[in-house]
Amino acid sequence: MIRRPPRSTLSSSSAASDVYKRQDLIKRKVDPARDFYWDYYLFIPSALSKDRPLYLLVNFTDTPSWELDDKDDSEQMEIHERHAYNDVYASWKNQIARELNVPFLVPVFPWPIPNYWLRTHALNREAMLNREKSLARPDLQLIAMIRDAQEILAEAGFDVQEKILMNGIHHSSGFFANRFTIIHPYMVKAVAFGNISAMPTLPIEYWEGERLRYPVGIADIRRIAGHGFDSEEYSRVRQYIYIGTKGMISDIDDAVKDGYSFDKTEAKLIERLFGKDVMIRWQKIEQVYKELGIPATFVVYESFGYWDFDVSYKITEDITNFFKEVIEMQ
Repeated sequence: MIRRPPRSTLSSSSAASDVYKRQDLIKRKVDPARDFYWDYYLFIPSALSKDRPLYLLVNFTDTPSWELDDKDDSEQMEIHERHAYNDVYASWKNQIARELNVPFLVPVFPWPIPNYWLRTHALNREAMLNREKSLARPDLQLIAMIRDAQEILAEAGFDVQEKILMNGIHHSSGFFANRFTIIHPYMVKAVAFGNISAMPTLPIEYWEGERLRYPVGIADIRRIAGHGFDSEEYSRVRQYIYIGTKGMISDIDDAVKDGYSFDKTEAKLIERLFGKDVMIRWQKIEQVYKELGIPATFVVYESFGYWDFDVSYKITEDITNFFKEVIEMQ
């Protein structure tokens, strides 16, 4: 029996009904009583329809570590805030929400540098095992934010679905989207993520006789998440996984080698089983997904790499079309 976090009832009156005031952007403040300790933004397109079921689109912000170096806690949060605001309101990610005509949530989570290894933005092992209250279990805090936002939308008269659409890119947010889906597949209708150096968390415990602990695999997922892996729910999640070839030959662009996404033991295991070269690793990971029968589309973009912050129109269009197809199939 898989234990899941409690779900809020979408029609519940516990969400403040006066929060939605027909504005297109809401900043929801920290609310420990509702189990989230950081703010989040909720974008509501002006043309949002009450005549059809809606999915909430969720995207985690990826703040580059170099912007946070030598900054105090307050300065770091200002930077996270700026990135979250830009993502939710003025970025290509917002463009996807507008094209889909769906509400869009972006949390404002810290990454407490100089503790680089507590990578809350990537749901790495240290972040999942950390028990400092305000930083503990960012995945569960995001679920609390999602349920809070869904209640706000439901009270405003929208027919919001329990499952979400999730989007992630650029190392951290891509890892977060992939790992959140592994841990909580019942929450996700479809997920798109990219440029995670061809190393998603795999929904398997062993490969070639080697034990794959989280975040390489799910061998110890019960210790990490407090519940087992739900393979049935996971098999229902549509996935769009992409990578760019630009910059992938340098070590600095390989998250397996950066020391934050994976520790040294995990990195050595990954390189031994799946390869040191990112594109060779990509091919092997795609084959693993095919062997497991996971409904995933793998796409290589020849000119897109980690340091290309201006995501091409083609990628934005493809992700949008992927989510449109998922919505139309409901």
